[in-house]
Amino acid sequence: MFPYYMAITRILPYDRKKYNEKTATAALNGILPDDSWRDIYEKRLNGQLNLRQMKERMLAIYINGLSRLGYRKDLIYWKLIKSANERPLYYLIFATDHPAGAKIMKYVFGKDWKGDQISFLDKLT
Repeated sequence: MFPYYMAITRILPYDRKKYNEKTATAALNGILPDDSWRDIYEKRLNGQLNLRQMKERMLAIYINGLSRLGYRKDLIYWKLIKSANERPLYYLIFATDHPAGAKIMKYVFGKDWKGDQISFLDKLT
């Protein structure tokens, strides 16, 4: 799980006055594999990145961290999970080093999730 909308956007506010460096550092260094998030956040505050670009770069840092753990990038899948009222919450991420796991999750992530939940009764083909 990559809690971009549920946590990271709250830890890194656009208003610099609301930013708490100690809290942000402790939280994000625990979630992300390195502190390259600092540069991304600075660029966002300076207007060099928009919110979408910041989100994409943060997600890329996380995915790159998984690949540094030995997971193949082509076998890492993610899906944005939304609330019942369509508000984005977090990214559900699946990383594997085995093609069988990738095949299953590619199928599952490709399904139309009603209310962003998938039935355990669905058969995998």
